[in-house]
Amino acid sequence: MSDVHAFDGRIDPEAKRRVDEEATNGGDEKDFAAVAARVTSVARDEDGVNGKRLDSIRTAVEAYANVGNPWDVRNQVDVRAAFRLAWRLCEGDSSLRDVFYSQLDDMVATNGTCHQGLSSRMLQLVLALHDE
Repeated sequence: MSDVHAFDGRIDPEAKRRVDEEATNGGDEKDFAAVAARVTSVARDEDGVNGKRLDSIRTAVEAYANVGNPWDVRNQVDVRAAFRLAWRLCEGDSSLRDVFYSQLDDMVATNGTCHQGLSSRMLQLVLALHDE
């Protein structure tokens, strides 16, 4: 999904429920900083993550960290909670981490780091992993 601005705003209720649960139980701003640091640290040591891709990952992580108010009005979710949940679902599997990194890389490549872009990509990933 490259054009997140065309997203119709109807997210899967299960994905939203899981992100809302993460927002409630998943920690505070400090926890996000720890997860963000872990993402960049793991990516840096990952086979197949070259310098350009690592730069994109860092740029996307910074977008989540610097978003200001993390609430996405359109999707009605906390973008940082969506990020944390998607990472927690992907962290233990190298092929899933690659998908996670691809989403971050594509966000930067398509200038999709607005609130809706930040939440939509992670919501899609959460939903895809829930369906497996």
